[in-house]
Amino acid sequence: MATFSLKKYASKIYAYDLYNELFKKHNVTAFFEISDSVPRKAALDIILDTFKGLDIGKRIDIEKELSYINSFSTEHAARIYSSLISDELGAPFEPEIECSSAQDTVLYCYLRHTELLDRVLFLHDFYMSKSYTMYEAEDKGIAFIDKQVELEKDWERLANKDDNATECTFASEELDGVLFFSATFEGRYQIEEAIDKENGTLDRTRTKRRIERVFVAYVKKEERVLIRGTVGRVALTHFLDSFLRIVCDVQYEGKKESFALNAFKNLGFDFVSVNKGTPLLRWKIKGIALSYANGKKKLRLALPSEQHAAALAPLSETLDELGMTGKYESFTIDSVSLTMVFQDKKNENKSKNVNISLSSRKSGLCPLFEEHNYARKLLKLADIDKGFTLEEK
Repeated sequence: MATFSLKKYASKIYAYDLYNELFKKHNVTAFFEISDSVPRKAALDIILDTFKGLDIGKRIDIEKELSYINSFSTEHAARIYSSLISDELGAPFEPEIECSSAQDTVLYCYLRHTELLDRVLFLHDFYMSKSYTMYEAEDKGIAFIDKQVELEKDWERLANKDDNATECTFASEELDGVLFFSATFEGRYQIEEAIDKENGTLDRTRTKRRIERVFVAYVKKEERVLIRGTVGRVALTHFLDSFLRIVCDVQYEGKKESFALNAFKNLGFDFVSVNKGTPLLRWKIKGIALSYANGKKKLRLALPSEQHAAALAPLSETLDELGMTGKYESFTIDSVSLTMVFQDKKNENKSKNVNISLSSRKSGLCPLFEEHNYARKLLKLADIDKGFTLEEK
């Protein structure tokens, strides 16, 4: 676990007045009056020197709280806070203090909207991983509130099969057209041998409960159900099947995403030529896996990463150097790795990179993330994304 660095955290806070509010919460009087004309480095020195001058007890308490806030100070938490507040106000979220970074926004909302913290932390957990299993499900207008009790009972049945005696807790939230649902399963107590830290003896009486979690996000606009968890693959499929049947009114059929990679056979192919509506700045192929001789022989190429090389140029140049350009058409493309760079809508001086590992059945793109949806749209426009098809037996 990484150690909290006050200096590193402070370097991401630009709304200096928020420190005054935090200090006031801890009954500490300290006023930051740092104007825009003060150089950034000088401002950080003032802040850190002020912290160093605090009573040691107060400093420990404040740093402990900042460490906690830092653990969820991400762009995702900032966006979640903004959406929740906008929903409550019925108007766009406009903080009274200018927030230039995600850390600013999270600290501001943490201090001024304490009632939202539990909801933010619940939703934030869904953005801690992009490794979801995805399945298509059309939005048929079924209200989740009418199906929630039935779903929870069915998931509890699945968790307790084989007489597992599992305790189940559930939570849900709908935000920005996405239904978030999670379950926590606490199994029976099991003996777990451990060394006693005080006397070094082997303790054979120690017990521990196995805790497992499952997360589901139903992105209705994209007609996608996402699921991940700490349970086994088979169990996860059972939970997915239950959610599809009860909430989406569809049957699980074992369908998988399907992608056609033949577009990359054309060395002049460019996503820019098919782009409609995404803020794509540039893209580049990073690697490719090929097979030949009826699949008996494999070839992997890690392609150069020079800044000037874009689109399929790295592949074209490498094939030319190896004298393989003429043979390329006869190869089968097993997978490609790409990187796409998109303009950040909120800040024209920033961009967002999306790395894609693309094969016939997998893209690694998650529709919970806006820039991933840009990439998915480009794959569809290029007729690479073929949607969901039944998995071949």
